[in-house]
Amino acid sequence: MELLRHRLGQLEHGAQPSGGSPLAPAPEQAPAPDATPAVSPATSGPAMNPPSHGTPEAPDGEDDGGSTGRG
Repeated sequence: MELLRHRLGQLEHGAQPSGGSPLAPAPEQAPAPDATPAVSPATSGPAMNPPSHGTPEAPDGEDDGGSTGRG
């Protein structure tokens, strides 16, 4: 920790920041993502399509205990 504080003090007093390691990943050069998918079609669950209206407990418009707005 003392080394970091010392270097911070140097930078605050005008020292030039180092360029860093040329081998270190830079934000504009992020490592490539893993090519293997995390989930295969064989291990994925069923397709999830949320209802366009209503509640998940009554997706087909069945009585969900709420008001339908009809008289």
